[in-house]
Amino acid sequence: MSVSVWEIICQQELATAERFFGRSIRCVFQIDDRPGAFPKRRDFAYTDGRTVFFSPKITSAPPDRIRGLVRHEICHILFMQEGTAHSEVDADDLALVVFGSPIYYDDEDVQTVRSGVSPRPSHLPNPRE
Repeated sequence: MSVSVWEIICQQELATAERFFGRSIRCVFQIDDRPGAFPKRRDFAYTDGRTVFFSPKITSAPPDRIRGLVRHEICHILFMQEGTAHSEVDADDLALVVFGSPIYYDDEDVQTVRSGVSPRPSHLPNPRE
């Protein structure tokens, strides 16, 4: 069984976060192909605090977008596993600390690590969880 690019990137980014914190992080990655799970064009991923669920479109996303999404979701998991209320911006801010580079938002308002708008555009939702 071959491993896809998105799966390799997920494992690389998780390993980086684990090295930063000096501990294992409970996290798994999987595709959620349920109809309607990702209703908006910019919807690529979400987490329940242990699993990062990706839209099937992650398999054709550019690597910089995959990295941005994975970093953002790993940071949500870190907050959730600590029981800390946080926002989307908080997840991006933690990603900067952990991974050493900002999360950008591309022309489709999707996270990336290459270039775009940073911090998170104000027109995007930023609820506290």
